[in-house]
This record gives sequence, structure tokens and C-alpha cells, in this order.
Amino acid sequence: MFKEESIWIKNKISEILIKDSKEINTVLDVGSSTLKFRTLMQPCIDENIFKPLRAKRKEIYYLDIKKDEGVNIVCDINDINTISKKFDLVICANLLEHVRDVEKITNNLKLLVNKGGYLLVTVPHLYFYHPDPIDTMYRPDNKSLEKLFRFQVTSSEIIKINKFYFLKRLYCLGKIIINPLLARKYLPYLFKKFEISCVLLKNNKST
Repeated sequence: MFKEESIWIKNKISEILIKDSKEINTVLDVGSSTLKFRTLMQPCIDENIFKPLRAKRKEIYYLDIKKDEGVNIVCDINDINTISKKFDLVICANLLEHVRDVEKITNNLKLLVNKGGYLLVTVPHLYFYHPDPIDTMYRPDNKSLEKLFRFQVTSSEIIKINKFYFLKRLYCLGKIIINPLLARKYLPYLFKKFEISCVLLKNNKST
């Protein structure tokens, strides 16, 4: 996750909490990865998103397929039958490009949101190939995400990442040097600014 992306998420959550703090009591982070990842490898995630929620005593659940420290719901998002509750806010950041059946995951995510609750989704719009363990190169714009989820749109934006992130460009160049056949997946992103599609949606449906 980019720092700019984490700030966008932080601001959108803050807007909800300012409007009515009681609207969000339970939070689910889907594809959360580990505590080490959120606090040490990408500290902006915990600092900007979850630290403010903890300060307001919100109940936070971290869902990931791998069992590790900082994951309190071990689950494959393809099968959510083991999750018995719904949440006031579901965050799904940079996950949809790593699943084979986007429509199925979309439906599963919607089932996890309480009526009147919120779903916050981010997906790379302009970003290089990054398998974890796969990358389908799903790169929707924000309008495509709105149509995909069909919840009420509260906020929708494509964030341009202005910082160059030299090490990420160097990574792309290294991949091309090692295997020129990968040039199609990396070369277009060597000099373009990265972009992230972001939407905040509200579940106003009766079921």
C-alpha cells in the first residue's frame, strides 16, 4: 500500500466517524497480511488506518489466508461460510488483482457488510505485475468498481501517486533484465505515475 493511499483511507474513515462515530463499531480488514507487514514493512497501514480506529476503541478484525501474528480470522475469502458475523466497515485494499474470480469475491465482500455499513475498496489502476501468489492484471478504474459492487457510492477517486518510488522502478527494470520476455508486464510502468482506484460504498440494501 502506498502512503498516499493509506491517507485517503484514513480521511474517508475520519469523515464517517465525524458524521456519526456510532456508525462504525466493528471493522474487518480483508487480506490484512501480518502484524509485521502492517507495522514494520508498511508502517503507514497501521499508523494511518488502524491506530486511529484503536484510539476510538473500535473492534478490529484482521482476515488473511495465512495463519500468523496479527491475523485473528484465518480464512480463504473464496469461502466465507466460517465467518458468522457482519461488520460496520469492511476494508479490502489491493486484493482483487490477486483473485481469479472477482465477481465471486465481490459478492462475498458484500455479504460481510452490515446494513448501513461501509465497504472501502482499493485496487491498482496503473501498476506493474506483482504476483501474490498471482496477479491477473485486473486494473479497473473507480467507475468500474462502483458498477461491480452496486452499493451506494459515498466517495470515488483515482489517486495519482506523485512520488517516483525509485526502488519499485528499479525492481521492474531488474525483472526485464533477468527475463526480457517479461518486458510487456513491466516496461510500461518504468516511467508512468502509479494510480490507485478507490471507492467508499455504503450498504443501503435491505438484505
